[in-house]
This record gives sequence, structure tokens and C-alpha cells, in this order.
Amino acid sequence: MRRLQADVEQLRRTVGAESAPDMPSSQATLTEPGLDLPTEIVVAQPGEIAQYLKLHPALTKIVSDMAAALVEEFRGELSEIELAVYQDPEIDDRYLIYFVRVPEYDETLSPRLDEVWTRVDSRFPPSGEWVQVSTDFQPMRTR
Repeated sequence: MRRLQADVEQLRRTVGAESAPDMPSSQATLTEPGLDLPTEIVVAQPGEIAQYLKLHPALTKIVSDMAAALVEEFRGELSEIELAVYQDPEIDDRYLIYFVRVPEYDETLSPRLDEVWTRVDSRFPPSGEWVQVSTDFQPMRTR
């Protein structure tokens, strides 16, 4: 079931990216809410991320810090890190998520992602808002 959900989400992201050709450049769109992302971070839907952060401005700093920590964790390795807005297909819930993709998935990836999330999240006061860090087990896209 999780694999099917991941496939559905991947299709949504792909269709969404193709249906927004007149979207402003990702850098200009993302600087509007004050987001500073390393160039290694893939953002297929910058307008959607900017809109989400306008509604949840307290997340901007944690999203930036998480991006930097993920880039540092995977520096020197072949990987892809994508920031997206995830829409839960079963309930009305949307949240920001970093998908980390690697050439080959093994049991070491999840603990690494958990450790990065814990390290960054612990620097911020508890709140009802968060950014998720996970993988969708999809192949890396060619850049």
C-alpha cells in the first residue's frame, strides 16, 4: 500500500510540474517567503512551497536549516534531495517533506535521515508545525 501511495504521489508531482509552465523561476519564488536553499535541493513546485510557507512562516528557518543539514549529510555521495508539499491521500493533511533519493536503498538510509531530522528539529522550540524527512524509494532523476 505504501508503494502505491508513493507512486501516486510521484505521478501527482510529475503532472503538477508539467501543468505549471509559466511559473516564475524557483529562486525568485522561494526568496519571497525568505527561504534560502542550497542549490543542491530540487524544488519541482516552487510556487506551492512558497504558498505553504506564507501560510506557515514559522517553518521557513527550519526548512532552510534542514536543507543545509541534508546537503551536508550526503555531500560527496550520489544523491538527490527534493523539497515538496505532500498531500496525504487518505486524510486532508498537507505538509512539507524532503525526499532523499540514492542510487541504491539499504537499511542505513532511514537511520541517517532520522538522525539529521532529530539534530535539526531539536534546535527549535516545539510547535505543531514540522517538516518531514523521508524517502519515496524512487530512482534519482537525471539532472
